[in-house]
Amino acid sequence: AWDEGAERGKTRHKRLSFSPRAALEVLRADALHCAVAACNLAQGKPLNEGDRQSLLQAASRIDLIAEEIVA
Repeated sequence: AWDEGAERGKTRHKRLSFSPRAALEVLRADALHCAVAACNLAQGKPLNEGDRQSLLQAASRIDLIAEEIVA
């Protein structure tokens, strides 16, 4: 993982509760889901409650990944 305070060439790696591959797979799927919703909204199609809930879950997963990597 990137460590802004580390000397060049000396990085500290921290253990994550998920693999980088798993994180990217989740981010890829959630980003696509968000993009489709944005396109639908741009065309004037409102979100139904199920869409809204799935987008909130996607945002929560993205936040969880970011929090674990940044913290």
